[in-house]
Amino acid sequence: MEKLTPHHSMLTKHFKITKNHNKTHFCAREKMKKEPKIRDGFYIVYAVLFILSIGLACTFYLNQSYHRSHTHSTLHGKMQLQLYARSLADMLTLCLKEQDAKICQKQEFSLPQGYHFRTALTELNPQTFLLDIHGSIVQPSSNNTLRITKRYILLLP
Repeated sequence: MEKLTPHHSMLTKHFKITKNHNKTHFCAREKMKKEPKIRDGFYIVYAVLFILSIGLACTFYLNQSYHRSHTHSTLHGKMQLQLYARSLADMLTLCLKEQDAKICQKQEFSLPQGYHFRTALTELNPQTFLLDIHGSIVQPSSNNTLRITKRYILLLP
């Protein structure tokens, strides 16, 4: 049997010394079993934190995207109401030039995508008319009603 040196005696605290065919082998399995696997626990914590951060980023993006979409939809509806009101003023000017004022006095229009308009003409004198236009649309995303009211003075030559 081999004689152990002080260096070997320190190793025997952590390793098991076995003899195999007259050779000394150190088994590191004993030490590995005793050491806790702290690193594996941290990987799980990091993975959970990573998944939570991705989830929070996605919800923040979706929330901002919804608000942006709602704002763009409202702006589009308002601009479209303005454009249709101008077009209706031009149409009623043409109606007054070609038809009698009583035919053009009160009209209703239903335009594509749910735009609804009412017009009313008031005769101030034979060549001057007051035109009131009321328009509305129901926003599909929020069920809010956008409205427009315009008043024009039409002067006919």
